[in-house]
Amino acid sequence: MDAIRKAHPEVPDINGDVNDMSQSTRDLLRQERAAFRIDHSSEWGRIIAHSLREVVAQGLAREPGQGPAEGGTKWPPT
Repeated sequence: MDAIRKAHPEVPDINGDVNDMSQSTRDLLRQERAAFRIDHSSEWGRIIAHSLREVVAQGLAREPGQGPAEGGTKWPPT
């Protein structure tokens, strides 16, 4: 959000509370966030798929009777 706000200094209410922004400013923020998500979706998909593969591999390596495998995605990945 900070980067989006800095990229649009021409928008007078861009730094205000979202509830106080004009509809056009909220629309701009929504469009910028959507573009950001689309631009990063491949990277995030790879990270999530990698994490899922690790959890499945750990689960398959468990002995019968052991509890379920658990995991999660950490950002940034290590």
